[in-house]
Amino acid sequence: MLYPTRATYQCVPEEMRHPRVKRWVCFQCIPQPDGKISKHPIHPTGRPASISDCRTWSNFDDCITATEWCVGNACGFALGSDYKMVFIDLDHCILSDGSITPTAAKYIERLAPANPYIERSISGTGIHIFVWFTGTRPPIHPEPGVEMYTEGRFAVITGVPL
Repeated sequence: MLYPTRATYQCVPEEMRHPRVKRWVCFQCIPQPDGKISKHPIHPTGRPASISDCRTWSNFDDCITATEWCVGNACGFALGSDYKMVFIDLDHCILSDGSITPTAAKYIERLAPANPYIERSISGTGIHIFVWFTGTRPPIHPEPGVEMYTEGRFAVITGVPL
């Protein structure tokens, strides 16, 4: 599991970290015996956070400070229809030798002209791709094994570039 720090989070784009962007929560990420990671969203005060209640979200700086005080061990970003972003989650696509799967390489290459933000996932074996869009939500038709979201989800952010 990757443990993000204030330094790694500086790689997150400014448009996500800006103090006026109140879409952040803390996460308690706990490795499970089966290799998966249990992820629980928390407000920086320690109360539970909810994807359906923006009152439980905060700004980037408050969440970073809270994780330094052990309120969770990572930060997450809330996706919503009012924030024009597509989140692409590619699980288990970083191989043990550090190379990436052909599917991940295809998505990275296809999205390169859109200047996406790309990072490693909290597991260390996946990739997150964040792409901003204008206008209406783009049609989302991911292939099997690829998850794409524009709303109704939190994305645990690491700030660890690919």
